[in-house]
Amino acid sequence: MRVLKFILAAGLLYWLFQGDQLHLERLGDRLFTTGHLWVMLLCCASYLGQTLRWWSLLRVQGIEVRFLTLLRLFFIGQFFFLTSLGSVAGETAKGYYVLGHVGEARVAGVSTVLVDPLLGLGAYFLIGGLATLFRIATGVASEVEIWLGSVLLLILAAMAGGVLLVGSSRVRRMVLARLPATWRDRLLPVLDAYHPCRGGMPKVILIALLTSFIYFLAFKMAGHAMDMSVGWDCLFVALPLLMIAFVIPMPLGSLGVGESAAQLLLQQWGIPNGAMIMLLLRVTKWMLLLPPGLYCYLSERGARTG
Repeated sequence: MRVLKFILAAGLLYWLFQGDQLHLERLGDRLFTTGHLWVMLLCCASYLGQTLRWWSLLRVQGIEVRFLTLLRLFFIGQFFFLTSLGSVAGETAKGYYVLGHVGEARVAGVSTVLVDPLLGLGAYFLIGGLATLFRIATGVASEVEIWLGSVLLLILAAMAGGVLLVGSSRVRRMVLARLPATWRDRLLPVLDAYHPCRGGMPKVILIALLTSFIYFLAFKMAGHAMDMSVGWDCLFVALPLLMIAFVIPMPLGSLGVGESAAQLLLQQWGIPNGAMIMLLLRVTKWMLLLPPGLYCYLSERGARTG
């Protein structure tokens, strides 16, 4: 299966190159320009926001970990995300290494690794969904925006339904009743802590929304750096749908899949070479995350074996 995923990724990249949609020379000309430096700055702010979101989730569970320690684990997770099977490898690495820093609260600690990316993805869809609803309600949405926006809203509705089900005390009792008493006693306080209106969860949700909005700005600036104008109407619909490509467990951080998805989505708004925007963001991510990720991984592994 892993070999097939590599073949698929390679095939998608070949399709983009053959279709004259990826231009490495053009990409090289845009690196370290003023526009690209803004992309780098916004990406760094997004990474800090993601770490802050995870740190705040741990505090919701009553777990205190130094922010710099968590930043190191974030880099390790991103290193595995970019070099292995995408989000699955990245979150697995974060879950493995965070166990060494949460003491006895192992279930609560690992739960934050599962909740954090779902919260981040939900924030993209919430921002995009609200913006799309506003544009549809005011009658300024284009036909393609209504069509793809409806898909976005359906996914958002499914996410909201899932949250309501998990948050329902009746549903929780039904699920937990099937588990051994020991597991019930461990899981109940963990699930209760994630109630959207309790404890520090409103703060976590606000951080998730701000972090996602920063990445919206990074994507828009990446388009500007590549001399492509990505309007807000396109941005608020396309980016949340595009983020699904990075949830799929594909090799090398969904290399090829993300670029192909960007190409197909942005084409609906008449934007050519949309794959180049995603490639610029990917190369920026490699620059910012791979060197510190490798260093943090080697130092963390050395500390464990030393």
